[in-house]
Amino acid sequence: MYLSGGAEEGRKLVEIAMRLNPNSPQKDQLCQGRVLYVLRSYDEAVSAFKQALERYPESERIPLWLAATHAQIGEVERAGWEIEQVYALEPGFYPLFLEQGTAFRFQTDLGNFLDSVRKAMRVDKSFLTNGR
Repeated sequence: MYLSGGAEEGRKLVEIAMRLNPNSPQKDQLCQGRVLYVLRSYDEAVSAFKQALERYPESERIPLWLAATHAQIGEVERAGWEIEQVYALEPGFYPLFLEQGTAFRFQTDLGNFLDSVRKAMRVDKSFLTNGR
């Protein structure tokens, strides 16, 4: 829902789910972080993603979102470290998959995310077509 333009509604639903189940699984914090990212509440998103990572340290998705979020708030070194974690957890990670496999409804949201990942990877915008 939050990736398809309903971020505010998605935020409310995630908050309700987390309130109803205080021991919610990591996916709730991941969803919360994604909602906050789409809403451009990056500092709050970092906190949600870190909570999710504590519960699910094997996830390659969480460091990816953390990388994008750290890049948005100018923490480039931390963003780069998170990208390294993505590759450590998923050696076959290929950035082009982000554009093809992400469910953003709006091009502006997708573009914002991809630009953040590019910043985290410290490469120019052509990395999506040129590979890793």
